Amino acid sequence: MKEHEVQERIQQAVRDSLTGLDELPSQEHEILEKVKREADPVITVYNRDGEAMMKPAFPSGEQPRLRRLRAALVLCAAFVLLAGLWMMIRNRNMSYQITQPDPATQLIDNGTDDLTPASTGLPTPLPMAVSTQQKPGNQVPPLDRVDLYVEPDLLWNEETGILAERTEIRKSQIPFENAVYRKMIGQSVEGKMTYSSGSTGELLAESPVTVQLGGDSYSMDMPQKSLLIRVKDGLIDTPLFEDRPYNVYLSVLLQNGGKDCLLTRVADGVQSRLIEKYTDLNILTLAWKPVVVYLNDEYWGQYNIRESMDADTIFQYEKPAGSNSLSTMKGLGSKGNMEYLELVNRLQKSDPANNPEDREYLEKNVDIDSYLNWLAIEMYFGNADAASTFFTYQIYGQKWKCALLDMDYGLFNASFNALESYLKPEGFGTTKQNNTIFLKILEIDEYRELFLEKLGKLYQSLTTEVMQAELDQCVAMLEPEMMKHFERWAPYNVPALNQEAPTTAEEAYEYWKGRIDRMRNGTMIKRPWYVYLQTQEYFGLSNEEMMKYFGTGKG
Repeated sequence: MKEHEVQERIQQAVRDSLTGLDELPSQEHEILEKVKREADPVITVYNRDGEAMMKPAFPSGEQPRLRRLRAALVLCAAFVLLAGLWMMIRNRNMSYQITQPDPATQLIDNGTDDLTPASTGLPTPLPMAVSTQQKPGNQVPPLDRVDLYVEPDLLWNEETGILAERTEIRKSQIPFENAVYRKMIGQSVEGKMTYSSGSTGELLAESPVTVQLGGDSYSMDMPQKSLLIRVKDGLIDTPLFEDRPYNVYLSVLLQNGGKDCLLTRVADGVQSRLIEKYTDLNILTLAWKPVVVYLNDEYWGQYNIRESMDADTIFQYEKPAGSNSLSTMKGLGSKGNMEYLELVNRLQKSDPANNPEDREYLEKNVDIDSYLNWLAIEMYFGNADAASTFFTYQIYGQKWKCALLDMDYGLFNASFNALESYLKPEGFGTTKQNNTIFLKILEIDEYRELFLEKLGKLYQSLTTEVMQAELDQCVAMLEPEMMKHFERWAPYNVPALNQEAPTTAEEAYEYWKGRIDRMRNGTMIKRPWYVYLQTQEYFGLSNEEMMKYFGTGKG
């Protein structure tokens, strides 16, 4: 066997193993085939006096391959690799001492079942990850604590309790049938919330609140449910999030992890923090911090406290001219879906790339930079659920903008081709949501160029090492709490939520660490590689053009 044939077999074996590892279900494939999604691509945010805050409901789930399959794929690749190396040694009459392979065929062993090609004549490889995880002896501050106090009958009444299940509940598939809590979606109950420092125990905030179910349709059926907290009178006046320049809140979301609830529990927060810390893209993101929650003095597990996507959060981010108080909400919010649909319908019949009047209309009504920021971010992370979490908003007198609402399925499937999914003529995602504005923007040479520049900057700034370091920091915050969390909730896992999710604390903890490892040493290593290849193929870019946008070209 000739040496180049051996190398081709080695590379093919590695490609096969990567493909096998990436063929995991995502909402783009299995999940939406099982449950019909009901979603509105436009979120209406009215003023403080209104009630119209609509959020899409999207059931989902995940049934990943067993780790045995991953190991088998890698063993096959390793067998071919060893056989090929043996043939090369024999053909060259070499001794048993093997020298360092040529970089063109070198493989990086990243410490897991994944083997990643360092270079096969494609983009310059990313360096091997350097762990920044907490080492023994490093003290991680205890998580801050949220206490909720609600009259038990308001929670557990079998007819009207917002957390009640009912004896006749059926948990064979999502959504669960006969669940009382599903009838109570949108209903709030009164209670009290306190917020205390985990490090000192100091009481930082105390307020009467209303509590209602939060999150999406899939996470609604989790035994631990997301809770939307709204301050009844006054404000939460304390710096809940260290990375925000304000300390006043009217509402927060205690999130159970959403679609990532039974997986890493940090995916959405990691991606938001990466955008905030390592890019200059102007887009509204939601703050994230892990906390522990007690409900009526009973341990309720680890939660992610988030800003809620509503008019108040938009106000904090946008700071509309002439308004300097959260109580001054006049003029803030969406003009409503009808005006957005009118905009979309007119653009569908327009040709802004060739007609100056159409281009003027597009630029007058759409914040081009905001839409391209959203598109580049979602594509870089490969969020397979972007269609159902597409969030737009408008302040009176200003242009339509995008915000990052939910990225639980970002950094999930490394090979997900977001370009093909988002930019299909019939609409993006499996639900074929309207993507007219994106398509019209990218038809204009100037804006297509700008989009490629944004995507290329993400490739250069959000490297594997940067993403892994941020993941390590977020995981380090949660890890001391996770065994106690799983002791509380793992026994309630059912196959309809995730066929792999264990029902014992020890196994659930190991499963959680395995999902972190998969993201860290699998997806985060491979995703930039796929972004590069898919971008070049989709836009038909030369090596020189890729060098221009991505800072690297083929070897």
